[in-house]
Amino acid sequence: MEEHPQSFPRSDFETVMQRVKALGDGKQDSLRTSFIEMDVDGSGYLNEAELEGALTKVGRCRLTL
Repeated sequence: MEEHPQSFPRSDFETVMQRVKALGDGKQDSLRTSFIEMDVDGSGYLNEAELEGALTKVGRCRLTL
């Protein structure tokens, strides 16, 4: 799917990143703190559930792409 983003826009990395950036606009410090707190395994990465939890924690709506 990632190789065919025109057919699968939810798997297009750039589109996803643009949406995530728009959700966090003006809340970078809060998001950074929330991301660190939600990264329960300390991997430096968030899975979908952790990302949604971080966005919800800083007062954004559910992640819908």
